[in-house]
Amino acid sequence: MAEPLKFTDANTIIKGAFQPMLCAMTAQDPATFNVEVYAPNGTALLQRRIARVDLLDNSLLEAFICDSRARIERATHERLDWQVRYTRAIS
Repeated sequence: MAEPLKFTDANTIIKGAFQPMLCAMTAQDPATFNVEVYAPNGTALLQRRIARVDLLDNSLLEAFICDSRARIERATHERLDWQVRYTRAIS
């Protein structure tokens, strides 16, 4: 089981269209994070890895998720107006 990455706030919410989605990050191994985005019904929309770097911050995570927008839209069969909002920094 992957070790959860600690957020100062428990939830990171991605606002897409009318439904917020949960973004979860786990530490897959010493070199990578596993980023997962879930729809409100619990369906996994995105599962990708991102390299672990000391400078990983919210803006870099936002860029990574926005880069994955096409994958999410294909999975949901919708074109969404994405706005990624983080309530707290990653600790």
